[in-house]
Amino acid sequence: MKRILTVVAAGLAFGSVEIATAQANPSRDATAVRREVEALNRAMEAAVARGDLRGVAAYYADNAVVRSPHSVEAQGRAAVEQYFVGIGNAKRWKLDVYGVTAPRESNLVYQTGRSTLVHGSPERTSVVQFLLVWERQRDGALKIVLDYYHAPEPAGR
Repeated sequence: MKRILTVVAAGLAFGSVEIATAQANPSRDATAVRREVEALNRAMEAAVARGDLRGVAAYYADNAVVRSPHSVEAQGRAAVEQYFVGIGNAKRWKLDVYGVTAPRESNLVYQTGRSTLVHGSPERTSVVQFLLVWERQRDGALKIVLDYYHAPEPAGR
């Protein structure tokens, strides 16, 4: 968790995530926002199950960044789409939600969780922890602007 918070702080300080004041700030009801994010996660999982990896990329904003601890994996919507399409033989994806936070007076929603992706031939499973920063768009939809993932931290930390 400490690693995730460091990345968010660094991203905000260096401007890799654009922050905009809400045009129309929808209800900040924590339960409603969490349900909305969970529904978006289920829709992304369903897209993978259908083999629609371009559909997964559609949940990312035009200025989105996907990064791991060591590098930027994709920057910009076209690169994010290429990143997902490049996942070989994706079969199943499970996104476990650890937490969802939506600060007042902000377009941003922060989600932490664990991703379990089954893919490849031969089949293998990739498990990572992640932080997603969602941004409310002008049309009211949430889109991912930052997707940071890393190997799970050892138990007891």
